[in-house]
Amino acid sequence: MSLSFFHPILQAAASRWPVFLYMTTWTLLLSVTVAVASFSPEIAFLTAISPFSPLAKSCTGEGFVRLPLDYPRESTCFPAHMIQ
Repeated sequence: MSLSFFHPILQAAASRWPVFLYMTTWTLLLSVTVAVASFSPEIAFLTAISPFSPLAKSCTGEGFVRLPLDYPRESTCFPAHMIQ
């Protein structure tokens, strides 16, 4: 089998090289954007429950649960029966 069969295919691909580069760039950019958008909540959750997080400290009473507020590093203790 000779390489003359592949010559028209390679010639057509070479003439469209900028289009392939453009498609590859946008595909890579969109894939990275989706990956960052989908993994950022997981990373935020893991950071919040880490032992070094201020949220990991226990409440000072028995039967209380610490819940985070809207602002970072702020939390409030609520009675456990209120949170179900």
